[in-house]
Amino acid sequence: MPQKSNRKYGVRLSLDHSEAPYVINDWPNLSEMKILIVGAGMSGLLFAGLCQRMGVQYEVFERSESFKRSGGVMSLNAGILPALEQLGIYEKLVEKSYPVFSSAVVDERNGRQFELRIKGYKERCSDKQEHHGTLLVGADGAHSHVRQCLYEILSSKKLLSPENSESFKGLSITLAGTTGPLPVEDFKNVNEAFSSFTQTIGKDKPYSWSTFSVPGNRVCWSVHKQITVEEYQDIVFRKSNWGPEAIDDMVHEVRDLQTFYGSTVGTLIDYTPKESISKICTEEKVFTTWHYGRTVLIGDAAHKILPSAGQGVVNAMQDAVVLANCLYDLKVLSREQFDFAFKRYQELRMPHVMEQYEASKRLAKMLYNQKWYHVWCRRIFFEHASEDTKAKNFLIDAGYQPQIGFIPLVPIRGNIAITGRQECQRYVEETGASSHHFQGNSVLDSAAVAL
Repeated sequence: MPQKSNRKYGVRLSLDHSEAPYVINDWPNLSEMKILIVGAGMSGLLFAGLCQRMGVQYEVFERSESFKRSGGVMSLNAGILPALEQLGIYEKLVEKSYPVFSSAVVDERNGRQFELRIKGYKERCSDKQEHHGTLLVGADGAHSHVRQCLYEILSSKKLLSPENSESFKGLSITLAGTTGPLPVEDFKNVNEAFSSFTQTIGKDKPYSWSTFSVPGNRVCWSVHKQITVEEYQDIVFRKSNWGPEAIDDMVHEVRDLQTFYGSTVGTLIDYTPKESISKICTEEKVFTTWHYGRTVLIGDAAHKILPSAGQGVVNAMQDAVVLANCLYDLKVLSREQFDFAFKRYQELRMPHVMEQYEASKRLAKMLYNQKWYHVWCRRIFFEHASEDTKAKNFLIDAGYQPQIGFIPLVPIRGNIAITGRQECQRYVEETGASSHHFQGNSVLDSAAVAL
């Protein structure tokens, strides 16, 4: 039985691929299955909640000892909101967020504003305790240690595709934060009942910066500094400092950038608690192997999408929903059935992930890049493209709405074609339920929440 140690996590993973079937009549008793979930991010916690709904035993493991605000903004849209409504948490989310109806992209070269409107195993931890489970779910982020252990095993068996060994592609260095409550008299529009999103593209400088107003008269801000391939490789090689001193250096560089609120980025930084400021390297990569044996990856551990289109969190949560649906329809608790469920999960998700991966890459070039042809494309798109063309990607995103297939579906809202909405076979047989296409009031297109 191969074992791989991970000192950083203090975890030893024992990936047991032996046969251990539990056959109970037509449908297996899911409570006899236990899932170990590594990573307590959005996808990991959502999947844990779905395990609870399925009656599956689970444990969640997280490296961080306490919650830390990342300083970023999380955007959710119709691609995941119906599933959250099924769980009864949609209304609570709305209470803590703002709807987004439009966005403004400003070219600093001439102050021109473009507007885009949205239409309506065994796991041994550092405490020496051992945890046994039937399946292992890696939800531990882009630099996943579960994936690292899994790929080392696959590589030793010569089962790992070469593209999975390629490094991430770095696009930019991002400085982000969330202010405390801002004085309304000094910051226009900060207390509106919806989120104002503005993206500014710098003139003769490698920066672009954005602001998002969020509840509590606060603003989520971010500054993106373009980097070259060589600069990214140097960052990876040197493991550049991401501590307080490195943050202070970049803060000094960007203080004078002007914002939509009539203030500078520096002013927003002054209103931001230091613990709510983070500096990260924006990276992208889609892995082609998401599972092997009893181990499966979800979220950024399987695919790291650029944040330009706001689809990273949505796709991670969609992974959790689709994987849970596939596991709920297990015919037998056996390795063959687990493998079948994992393959089905990847087959269902990969086309949509690749679609969002490419769309995010295109949008990132349009919003962040300063080269003449990107400036030209930006002006052509925002000034001359029809409203229908501009809204096309939003409608595609909104049309794919995977719902939880083992609890009652929520009504279809709006008048666009909906895909990904299907009840599990087991749920239909046990309850006599069937899919219905209801019409109802429109759900919010998207919501912005401060992290």
